[in-house]
Amino acid sequence: MRCILFNNIDDYFDCNTKNTGSSFTINLNNNTIFTIDNSNKAQRQFYGIKNINNSIKLHFIQFIHSHSEVCYGYWLNTCDSATPTDYGFRYNKNTEKFEPYEIIENTSKEDGMHDEYYYVKKYYGYLDYMVNYVGNNNSENSSAWGKDTYLLNHITWKNLCFILKNYQNISTFTCVPKWLYCDSYMCSIEEYKRLESKIDLRQTSAHNKATKGLKNDVNNKVYPGTVDYTLINFKSKDAIRNKMEMCDYLDKSYYLKKLMNVDNNNNLLGEFQICFIHVIMLGNYASSLQWHNIIELIMKSKDVFDGNLNYITMFLEIFMVQLKSLPQEYKENLINIQCLKKCFIENEYINETIIGNTTGSNKIARFESLINFLRNYISDILQEEETDEYSDTTEKLICNNNNNNNEEYDVIQIWNVDSDDSDDEYKPTVVSGVYHQSV
Repeated sequence: MRCILFNNIDDYFDCNTKNTGSSFTINLNNNTIFTIDNSNKAQRQFYGIKNINNSIKLHFIQFIHSHSEVCYGYWLNTCDSATPTDYGFRYNKNTEKFEPYEIIENTSKEDGMHDEYYYVKKYYGYLDYMVNYVGNNNSENSSAWGKDTYLLNHITWKNLCFILKNYQNISTFTCVPKWLYCDSYMCSIEEYKRLESKIDLRQTSAHNKATKGLKNDVNNKVYPGTVDYTLINFKSKDAIRNKMEMCDYLDKSYYLKKLMNVDNNNNLLGEFQICFIHVIMLGNYASSLQWHNIIELIMKSKDVFDGNLNYITMFLEIFMVQLKSLPQEYKENLINIQCLKKCFIENEYINETIIGNTTGSNKIARFESLINFLRNYISDILQEEETDEYSDTTEKLICNNNNNNNEEYDVIQIWNVDSDDSDDEYKPTVVSGVYHQSV
């Protein structure tokens, strides 16, 4: 791919009057923010980006408009391009969004004719007003997108199409199949199902269009406007086997193996990387939840540590690069520090792996180095937030096995195990265990 051109810019400026600002972005006349991948910046007079690295097969282009709260973007696939291809974005007044199209080189069109392409004569006239893609050089400011393959090396286009298929405008997806749309409003299928469970569809009026539409979607197993992430629910019957409640609650190995054997066109590490890109580029909440779920699923699975040191080390490499790429302002809102504390600082599987490997191999040395970095990173955040090191309560897990329709093990009681001295608010809580009973 050679460049991305912006036209109909004047149409956009007519719709925007406010000023915005953000780091790691391209600023279009202080009215919109445009970013490709995660590092490029532009001058005030801007008509696109040129000399985009063709060796990078996936790109993400992000937009934020001052008149809208939604942040949106597009994944671009350049894997199948035998020859360099040029693309353009045209502002649509009706949708109030920039929409992609492919530039077709046809010199037979006359000036003044606007079609599904921007003809060559006009197109090349804008090259002087385009900025170079930052990822082309080896400086410290060059794009981590190209330097650190751990940001997206497991992501495939098939993977992206499967996850985002429910979120595409069919006409756009058909016309420009190399682009996938996504935005900050995306919700997961799990969230959609939870909304469904909160609404008693049997009791709602047949004339209520909203609930009627939701009912039709549920019955047809169609979930519009959702991202099709792997469904991870640690309290579900899929995650916890009958008579193995304690084992499966503490060790996620059974659940991890079950999910990895599902043929859903997904791969877990690729999905982990997609979630992170959606978090840092869109601030998407559903992706943040899934990102943490995958971390807990892998880090709390004993079998991964016992039998696949290469896999867990690869996961840690990815996670380390992600944390280094995470903007400082995202730590407070998008990181569940208690989840990371449980998975890395309080994880007994990590210590067993380090102690149990006495070979002194390079693999275990790298594993230990990654763990030390991650533990220090998490400890620094804990100190910054000045959070209590111990929880005042512990959960009692009650398993309801009599209700066949119940699909979860519900936490229904919270109690303090050891609170003799109520005046000492910092006194550690002694957790005696997790109990299961039929009710």
